[in-house]
Amino acid sequence: MNVVILLSAPWLAAAVLTWQLPRLASRFHPDWQVPVVAWLAVTVAVSSWVSLVAGATVLWNQSEFAGRAAGSVLAVAAAAAVLLAVRHARNVRTSVRANRAFRGHSRDETGVLVLDDDRPDAFAVPGRSGGLVVLTTGLTDALTADERRAVIDHERAHLRHRHHVHVQAVELAARINPMLRPWCHVVRLAAERCADEYAARRDRRTAAQAVARAALLCARVVAPDVCHITGRPSDARVRVMALTGAPPERQRRRAVLAAGLVALVLSGQSYLAGDVIQDRLAPEAGESPATVIG
Repeated sequence: MNVVILLSAPWLAAAVLTWQLPRLASRFHPDWQVPVVAWLAVTVAVSSWVSLVAGATVLWNQSEFAGRAAGSVLAVAAAAAVLLAVRHARNVRTSVRANRAFRGHSRDETGVLVLDDDRPDAFAVPGRSGGLVVLTTGLTDALTADERRAVIDHERAHLRHRHHVHVQAVELAARINPMLRPWCHVVRLAAERCADEYAARRDRRTAAQAVARAALLCARVVAPDVCHITGRPSDARVRVMALTGAPPERQRRRAVLAAGLVALVLSGQSYLAGDVIQDRLAPEAGESPATVIG
């Protein structure tokens, strides 16, 4: 019974955290939302995957056919999760290679590349040298000078805070544990909110106007697979409403400590589940598998 509780704990945690995720995320400043959500998602994914493998090894040691069959099902699920994560990682790698084409174009001294394209668009291209911001003339011609500056500041925030890394970490975690799929939208919205607040340091009203106008102009544009200023139409409304209000309050340490405690507990669970795997597959000298937890 102890083993059942140990191995089911990360899945229960994933269900509870996913259920309360919007409410929990609201307790964090936009600067903190992105890394906290990404950190917890990866921790939950690793913990739940290790529990699958541990469960498979425990069931494989059963004498009954039903137990061995259930163990095989868990093993297949664990392998499928890895394959999905690898496939997504390859897609991301292909996207990164495709984005290198933008680096061959000339840019200004501030790292901004303006493409002669009637389609309105703005996005950030990550790179080892800090990346670059790409705008199209279809967007720049429709914005005022202040709004263009807000858009550029927004995209630079994506690069500075390495939002692409956090977003893809959550995407990978969701491939390992499908219960984490709603986290992908949460972390993307959090990244946009963080970048919005960075752009709003000069003028919140101008930043709100830039977000609203860019969302309307870029709504039907098929964007490349990079951090992008626009999201769902509903997200644009949320972002504009946030920018028209007061700046977010400073981050409270209590929420950060609570998130750290959850991650620590899940990490401990992963360690114990890994010990279950080791004891089932390669027991130490003088140790019987029957003496393992449960």
